[in-house]
Amino acid sequence: MALVKPNIIAEALGITTNALRKRRFRNSTKDNMDYIVTDKGRVMYNTDTLAPNVRDNVEKITTKRTKQSHDHLMKSNFRYANSLGKVNERRKRIHDQEVKRKAEQLLERERQANERLSKSREPSLKKYVSWVNPNTMGNYWNSIQDYEKSKNKKPFRGYY
Repeated sequence: MALVKPNIIAEALGITTNALRKRRFRNSTKDNMDYIVTDKGRVMYNTDTLAPNVRDNVEKITTKRTKQSHDHLMKSNFRYANSLGKVNERRKRIHDQEVKRKAEQLLERERQANERLSKSREPSLKKYVSWVNPNTMGNYWNSIQDYEKSKNKKPFRGYY
């Protein structure tokens, strides 16, 4: 005697568990389904008393669908074969695009870093230091007026 939960029987019959419960309470005579109420108040149905077509549906539902091998499903289930191949192909394509995009970004970053590095290594054309004669006094600023202005205290100007 095999016992089955009500949700599986309801799925096999194509009804809700609430409808199955109402059938049980109404004591419907057309349903020859034996059930047992457990100590905790749960209902379990006896599969031996079910109609043959319902029993077949229950067996289909309760057997693990994943037990079937991939090869068997590829041969027998057209939808499985079609969707699996398309989904895997799409995943591979998306993955390849993402890898290619990341590689291009990395190459671009490296190229920009190399450009910045090569710019910093170029000799500068600015003259920061020049040789002077220590024995003579000369004007080494752009103008003496600018130098004199820089020594003056800057006046305070308010914001308002």
